[in-house]
Amino acid sequence: MPKRNADREPVRRVQHERDNPRTISTDNLKELVSGKFPLDHPLRLVILREKEHLTPEELLAKLQAWLVLLDYEA
Repeated sequence: MPKRNADREPVRRVQHERDNPRTISTDNLKELVSGKFPLDHPLRLVILREKEHLTPEELLAKLQAWLVLLDYEA
């Protein structure tokens, strides 16, 4: 087992998702749906309630549901 070097800096944990370089901002997506979809469209309502930043894994997991909502017609 390797010895821990006491002089090394401790590993920093990411405090906020926006500080994580592996997150994707939802700002542009929210702006797009705000301008392109009616106020009561389910896709608009869902995306506007999303977090400010998503990990790539979160984005991919949500994408399938968003595509279903994209086809929604009242």
